Amino acid sequence: MLFTFFIMLSMVSCSDEEVFIEPTVEIVDDTDTDPIVNTSLPCDFTLTNVEANATVIIDCILDLEGQTVNLPDNVSIIYEGGDIINGTLNFSEGNIISGELLNSSLALVGSSTPQLEDPVFNFIPSRWEIVEGETTSEIALNNKNILQYLLEQTKTMGATTFQIDRLNAYFEVGNINNLSVFRSVDHAISIPSDFILKMGDETYLRVFPNSSPNYALMAIYESENVTIDGGNLIGDRDRHDYSSGGPHEHGHCLQIRSGNGITIKNVNFSYGSGDGIDINSVGFSFQSNYNPSSNITITNNVFDTNRRNNISVTDGRNIIIENNEILNAGIDTNLSTGVDPGAGIDIEAVRDRNNLGELVFYQIAKDIIIRNNSEKGSKNSAFIVAIGQYVTIENNVTENSIGYSFAHNVTITGNELTSISSSNIIGISAGKLNGGETIYNNEISNNIVNGFSIGIFVYNRDAIITENTFKEFITGILVSDIKNIEISNNIFTSSKLDSRGIFLNSTNLENVNFSDNTINVVSNPFTASNINTGIGEGIIETTVLNNDFNSSTNAPILFSNSKGLNLIGNKIETGIQIFNSKDLSFSLNDILTNNNNGIYLREINENITLDGNFIEVDSNYECIIIQSTTNINEVINTNNICN
Repeated sequence: MLFTFFIMLSMVSCSDEEVFIEPTVEIVDDTDTDPIVNTSLPCDFTLTNVEANATVIIDCILDLEGQTVNLPDNVSIIYEGGDIINGTLNFSEGNIISGELLNSSLALVGSSTPQLEDPVFNFIPSRWEIVEGETTSEIALNNKNILQYLLEQTKTMGATTFQIDRLNAYFEVGNINNLSVFRSVDHAISIPSDFILKMGDETYLRVFPNSSPNYALMAIYESENVTIDGGNLIGDRDRHDYSSGGPHEHGHCLQIRSGNGITIKNVNFSYGSGDGIDINSVGFSFQSNYNPSSNITITNNVFDTNRRNNISVTDGRNIIIENNEILNAGIDTNLSTGVDPGAGIDIEAVRDRNNLGELVFYQIAKDIIIRNNSEKGSKNSAFIVAIGQYVTIENNVTENSIGYSFAHNVTITGNELTSISSSNIIGISAGKLNGGETIYNNEISNNIVNGFSIGIFVYNRDAIITENTFKEFITGILVSDIKNIEISNNIFTSSKLDSRGIFLNSTNLENVNFSDNTINVVSNPFTASNINTGIGEGIIETTVLNNDFNSSTNAPILFSNSKGLNLIGNKIETGIQIFNSKDLSFSLNDILTNNNNGIYLREINENITLDGNFIEVDSNYECIIIQSTTNINEVINTNNICN
C-alpha cells in the first residue's frame, strides 16, 4: 500500500482582513516558545547510505535540499534535538520515526506506513504553518484541513494520543460552498476512533465566523473509544451572520453523532451559536441503519454562554454527565440573542404520532445520569428531560429549575436548587399536561428547593414526591390534573408575604395521597378550589393524611367548590372553612386555633362528614359552625370533641 504524508499549503495574505477575536480571550504569539527549538548545526552525514535495521540519531539539522531519500527496511530515525527538513523520505517495511521530526516541509511516502517511536504525538503549530490569531476564511479552512490531516495520518502511524499544548487559531467549519446538503459532521474537525485528543489550558480552537444555520467545530462521528481532554472550544455566536433568517440554533462546539465509548473531560465549551455539546445518532430508532450514541461520559468541563443549550441529548443511551460547571445557557449577550430552550442540559428526543394516532419514536434518549454538576445563570432551566426515559438527576447544585415533561422512570434526587432571580417561577416541574401515555414511574426526593415562586408544579400521573424541603416560595406545591401521585414527608416553609402551602386549584385529582408533610407558611397552608368539578358523580379518592398545617397569620385551610377529598389525622393549627363543596370527609384531625372557628361550613355544602376530630378554639370562636344555607342533613357530625 502506498503511504503518503505530505501537506500542500496554500497561504493567503491577511494584512487587510477583518479581525475576529473573542473579546474575553487574548491572542498570544507563542511562536518562539515552542517545545521543539532546533539550534543544532547542520548534519555532517546523509541518509542515502543507511543500511537496513539501522538506527539513525538526529541531533543536527539535516536539510534534504528537495531530494527524495529511499530508506531500507527496519530503519529507525530517532529525534535527539535535531530536525529533517526540505525533502521526502520514502519508507519501506518496519520503519520508525520520532514524531518530533515531522513537519510541513518533510514529505513521507512509501509502500509501507512508518510507525511513530512514541504513540503520543506532540503537535507544534509553527511546524505545520498553522496561522494563529487574525485570519481569513480561506486561511481558517487551511488550518482546519491541516489539523484534520494530521489527526488522521498520525493515527495511521501508530499515534494513540494527539497532544496540543498551545494553540490559538480559527477554523472554518461553515457551509462556505453553499452546498444544498450540508452535514456539520463532514466539515468539522473530526476525531477518529481509538484516539485521545489532549489539549492544554492555552489551546483555543475557534469557529471562524460563518453564516451556516448549522455547524460543528469538532465532531465525533461513528467513532468509538475517543477521549477529548482539556482545551477550549469556542463558537461564533457573537460574530455569526444570522441574516439568512431562521433560528441558526445548531452551531455546536462539539457534536457527538453515533459515538460509542466516548469521554469528554476538562474542556471549556463556550459561545456556540447552538449548543456546547450536541449528542445524537445516525438513523431513526425504527430504521435498520440506526446506530445510537452510547457509553458517553462528560465530566469536569465548563460550559458557558452557548446560545441554545449548553448540552443537548436528542438520541443516546448510557450517558453520564457529572462534575461539570454549567453557566449562562441560552442567555442574551450584547451581540446576539439566545434561543429556546435555554437549558443547561436538555434531554429532548424526537417523537410524533402517525396517521393512526400512534406514537412513533424517531429518537430515544435513555439511561442517562446527570450528577454532581453546578449550574448558574441559565435562561430558562438548569436541567430538563423534555422527552426521555430512565434518567437520574442527582446531587446537583443549581440556580434554575429541574424537571421532566414527557418522560418516564425519571429520578430527581438530592439536588439543591437556590433561585437568585425573582423571575424564576418553578423550582421543580414534574410532568406535562395532556401527556400521560409516556409519563409514569417518576420520583422526586430529598431535594432542597429555595426561593422559587412555586416550589414544585406537579402534572399528570404516577409519581412519588417525598422527603423534599421547599423554602421561601409563594406557592409550595401546585398541581394540574394528577392521578396516582404520592406526596409525602415533605417540608414546606416560607416567610414570604401571602405564601401558601399546598394549592389545589381548578383541577382534577384521582388517587392522590398527601401524607406526613409539614407546612408552615404565612397564608393558607392548604387550599382546594374548584377541585374535581369536571368529574361525574362518585367520590374520587384523594387523601390528606397525618400532615402538620400551620399559618403564621392563622389563615384557615380552605375548601371551595370542591369534592372528593378526605382529611384524616392531620394537625391543623388554623381553622377550616368549607364553601359550596360536597363529598368531603374530615376525621381524627387535631384542630387548634386561636383566631378562627374550628370548622366553618358556609353557603351550600353536601355530603360532608365530620367525625372524631379534636377541636380547640379561643373562647371568642366556635368549634363547628354550619350556616343555615347548608342542609343539616347533609352533614354527618359525630364523635367530635370540642375544647
